[in-house]
Amino acid sequence: MGDPKERQGQGLTVIEGRRLVAEALGAGVTLPLVLYTPDLAEHPEGMPLLEQAAARGARLICVSPEPLEACAQTVTPQGLVAVAELAERPLADAELASPRGGLASPGGVVLALDGVQDPGNVGTIVRAALAADARGVLLGPGTAELTSPKTLRASAGAAFRVRAWRLRSWDALAELKARGWRVLATGGRGGIPPWAVDMRSGVVILLGNEARGLSPGLAEMAEVRLSIPMPGGAESLNVAMAGTILLYESVRQMGVVPPREPVI
Repeated sequence: MGDPKERQGQGLTVIEGRRLVAEALGAGVTLPLVLYTPDLAEHPEGMPLLEQAAARGARLICVSPEPLEACAQTVTPQGLVAVAELAERPLADAELASPRGGLASPGGVVLALDGVQDPGNVGTIVRAALAADARGVLLGPGTAELTSPKTLRASAGAAFRVRAWRLRSWDALAELKARGWRVLATGGRGGIPPWAVDMRSGVVILLGNEARGLSPGLAEMAEVRLSIPMPGGAESLNVAMAGTILLYESVRQMGVVPPREPVI
């Protein structure tokens, strides 16, 4: 399942290690097949995971370490590799029209990724989105696959829990604006600092490609361009770092973390 088209066509992907398998089971992801080594079965965390997977209908196969490591992508899969039913889903018209689970009503914060190609960056952004309780993530054209093993590892399992939609074009962004969502662009200097913009709810934050930034024309769809101050003189920030900073500015504005005087 190393080919993205094959993964998406089958709706399956591969996850490795105790943590990711535990996160998948905790999120209700179906695991049709679980491969494990005898050492994993003797690990204190191993048998409970296997029992939980079996109770959910997984087929368990005990194998020696060599074949398991041969089908794994990580150096240390911890004696556990599973096939998971997980596929990207498109943003359907129904989710733009219905507020239940969709994006019809503007509320919360949505991150929109435009050509973010590094699976590590996509996974890190999704992990931050879960931590900050974002409304969801839009995976725009050219953005790395959410269900790839590399993205799943970088997300530390957050990809199993965060609502995410794949966009084939940015046409849906105009629909979101028409429904009352505010679109904020990021990138470069000379924009407005994030604390000067109302980011508490009902905003879509555009994050662009690691090298090129936002696609031509996409930034023009935004009503505000944000710039994160960098008094130290760095040329730019990693896109996942920038996305996390902006998410937590939104969290701060919502009063989740009230301002306090330093205690030290």
